[in-house]
Amino acid sequence: MNKIKISLLVTGCILALTSCNKYLDVQPVDKMIDQQVFSSASSIQKALNGIYIKMVAEELYGGNLTATTVDVMAQYYNFPGVHRFASASKYKYTDGSLFQKDISNIWGSAFTLILNINQFIAGVKNVSTSVLTTQEKEWMLGEAYGLRAYVAFDIFRLFGPVYSTGSTTAVLPYPELPETKLGELLPPARFMDLLLRDCSTALELLQQDPIIQLGVQPFDTEDISANFFKARNRRMNYYAVKTLQARIQLYMGDKENALKTALEVINIASNKFPWTPETDTRSNISNPDRVFSREILFGPENPLRNLLFQSYFGASNYLQSGSGDPNSNTLLAPLASRLNEFYENQENDFRLRSSWAIDRTANYNFKVFTKFTPLTASNAGVFPAFRNIQPLMRISELFYIAAECTPDKQQAATYLNEVRSNRGILNPLSATDNITNEITKEYRKEFWGEGQLFFYYKRNNFASIPAGSSANSNITMTSGLYMIPLPLSETQYR
Repeated sequence: MNKIKISLLVTGCILALTSCNKYLDVQPVDKMIDQQVFSSASSIQKALNGIYIKMVAEELYGGNLTATTVDVMAQYYNFPGVHRFASASKYKYTDGSLFQKDISNIWGSAFTLILNINQFIAGVKNVSTSVLTTQEKEWMLGEAYGLRAYVAFDIFRLFGPVYSTGSTTAVLPYPELPETKLGELLPPARFMDLLLRDCSTALELLQQDPIIQLGVQPFDTEDISANFFKARNRRMNYYAVKTLQARIQLYMGDKENALKTALEVINIASNKFPWTPETDTRSNISNPDRVFSREILFGPENPLRNLLFQSYFGASNYLQSGSGDPNSNTLLAPLASRLNEFYENQENDFRLRSSWAIDRTANYNFKVFTKFTPLTASNAGVFPAFRNIQPLMRISELFYIAAECTPDKQQAATYLNEVRSNRGILNPLSATDNITNEITKEYRKEFWGEGQLFFYYKRNNFASIPAGSSANSNITMTSGLYMIPLPLSETQYR
């Protein structure tokens, strides 16, 4: 059996005085993907699975880009003193703290992942039909192009400028080749063009994606060999790429196309991604579905998801607070007043009720974030199917995009009411309500632990946002705070 070796070290150069022909290089510590991997269908499948596993590592979507660093930057949490994420909450990008290391890890891991995706694309393109059928080849390539766009877009959302300012400065590379040179720096508009091109390529390849005709098929517990193209919402599928396309279009300010794209998915949502019943989310049942798994368009399997709660959200992580060691206090918890404010004191909101509770294993009386609480096996030793899912895209986001993009205020209210009514909020909005404010409220409630709120603030260039460590004040935001500087520890002249 071939081992997939994807350990790489990202190095390169981006400094203010570098010329336009300077390059970022990725230097391999080990081989990227052994070429022999492409000699059999099973080893190709393992290679693609390896990319997903790398994607949900803590350095990327198993932590930094979802539940921890990026959510800290959105001011969800309270930091009264010394804390593992204190520098992140204050946007101290270059103070030598663990936050600076987190930034470096995001940068290095993301470009390592993209490099491996590029090599996967190059290898699968050359695979003969004796190894993969034409259909299998197209599906795998479609996933890979979609994954590249997904990761590259988030790198832009972190390290790029506020797009709405119209910056034309070359800022980031968009690596497309299976080589260590990441490529020249591109201006934002060109970067977005390449993102949309990858989305279009992925959609073309995924036109026959099984999810279109069959929906999200459950895993087969008897014939495991048939599972690779099932549970398609765990993989970059056709509808996930459409959602990514809508995200990008909205980020660019192209509301007309973002609305059109969002509605394409919304119009099939009722039977492919139905709303999670309230009864599935109740805290008094065994293994409540706190991630609302039926609604997830893209959520890779993260076998280490339990560690999120254990490392950052269980109240026991507060035990050593004040010790002076920033590593010792890792609990991420909000001010009670901010939590109530964000959920507008609506105790019946399914999101509040299912994802917030007092942790009875520790002697504290504040609520902790329970969305990623470890689940338990049944008497037969079976875990719920959503046990390890790492939510990255859900159907509600498309309703928010539609509400933001439609010029019809009453229709916008209708889109928002569709989500709100399926979250236990019974008082409907109307055209007379401030739709923009209501969308902001929804982003704060809906995407806790999923890394979307900071990007929402940045896309809209919010001048100030609610401070996580103060119940009555805001933090003034600037373009410098929204744009993370490239990690100097990873750069050198070329």
